Amino acid sequence: MQLSSPPPICSSHHVKLPDLRGGANLGVVQVRPVHEDEAWTHTVMDLCAGPDLLDWVRLRRGAPVPEPAAARVVAQLAEALAGCHRAGVVHRDVKPDNVLLDLDEDGPAGEEGAAPRVRLADFGSAAWLGAGAGAGGRGAAEGLVGTPHYVAPEVVAGGEYGEKVDVWSAGVVAYALLSGGALPFGGETPAEVFAAVLRGALRFPPALFAGVSPAAKDLMRRMMCRDVSRRLSAEQVLRKSFGRSLSPLPYLDSALHLECLELLLPIIKS
Repeated sequence: MQLSSPPPICSSHHVKLPDLRGGANLGVVQVRPVHEDEAWTHTVMDLCAGPDLLDWVRLRRGAPVPEPAAARVVAQLAEALAGCHRAGVVHRDVKPDNVLLDLDEDGPAGEEGAAPRVRLADFGSAAWLGAGAGAGGRGAAEGLVGTPHYVAPEVVAGGEYGEKVDVWSAGVVAYALLSGGALPFGGETPAEVFAAVLRGALRFPPALFAGVSPAAKDLMRRMMCRDVSRRLSAEQVLRKSFGRSLSPLPYLDSALHLECLELLLPIIKS
């Protein structure tokens, strides 16, 4: 469920999103030619042959993603977000549906046997915060934009917010991967979900998280911290122990690539 459609990005900032999604940030789905006619804007984008993370988790039928594989996903997602944030862009709708697995076996550099890359997609809700580094040089976003289960509490509360809303959402993604699809903040209606998000009572039920390391749980707590000043930045996520040894890797490991193909094979045959 999408909360709302954000206002169009003004023309002075419009060019920033295609630049962001270009070669400078390989963690996002790249935009190729863009053509506008009187009625439509036609955009050519990279084809990611794999499923998105939502479908991948569903294909696992409740089985959690192994922690090393989840760490690689989270590290690559954080790396993509860090690039966006350095460019002054906040995504505002980070969720498994918008994280794609690139199963192109030739790899982005034509290397035979390269494993797939995690790619961040759908910048339709993105906001431009400005190019200045640090809080003093940045603007702020506002508006209730995103998806209820993944949206940060400061978005729900109203007022202005910054790029750390994406880190909260990435923390929810990590929680979903490691739990086999469960979400930390639930409810029967959007209003109930928002109330749970505002409370921010993060729990790790033993039935779902018995095999998850303390380091992974600690990282998720720090990504989903209600206090924005204490919440990690995307850059800091890359330096934490859960993903520290994995963050430099630009691709998922071969075992994860094989698992993606094995999960998809029954669907392809049908």
